[in-house]
Amino acid sequence: MTASLSATFAMKPDLRVGPSRPASSMFQHSRISPAALVGVAFAHAALLGLLLLAPDTTEPITPPRPLMVSLIEPEVEEPQPQPKRQPKLQPPKPVVKPLPPPPILEGTVRLNILVNPDGSVAQLEVAKSSGYPRLDRSAIETVQSSWKFEPARQGGMPVAAWVIVPIQFTLRS
Repeated sequence: MTASLSATFAMKPDLRVGPSRPASSMFQHSRISPAALVGVAFAHAALLGLLLLAPDTTEPITPPRPLMVSLIEPEVEEPQPQPKRQPKLQPPKPVVKPLPPPPILEGTVRLNILVNPDGSVAQLEVAKSSGYPRLDRSAIETVQSSWKFEPARQGGMPVAAWVIVPIQFTLRS
């Protein structure tokens, strides 16, 4: 086997430079030293020689291993069942019963009121209860604390008199 290298080198003449010179003078003015060029040439020659003289080695093809077939069925163990996970025990949620609706406190309280000649309340008593003591107390406290009456008149003059006043309690929505 032979190897050949060929290269073409074309240079345009530089008009600024004088007439062309021989190659030996060109190497003297180049930046590459002649010793470096000789070293590169020897390196190329050595590589080329190694390629030409190297033996062709191919790796041998290994045949596949013979297939072993068994006519005896192997015993297969049944997989053991996994134990079931027990859920975390949690206390039962408390049963929340809805609150009962508030009692319906409705009714009418009848009060006997003694009105003074100046319109203030002199005496107060429950004539008829509503059935709920809370409503009866509320009616009494309200009348005693803030009510003022027009007094009864006899002969044009204000006099003390008893009056029955119904107070009705109802829920509104």
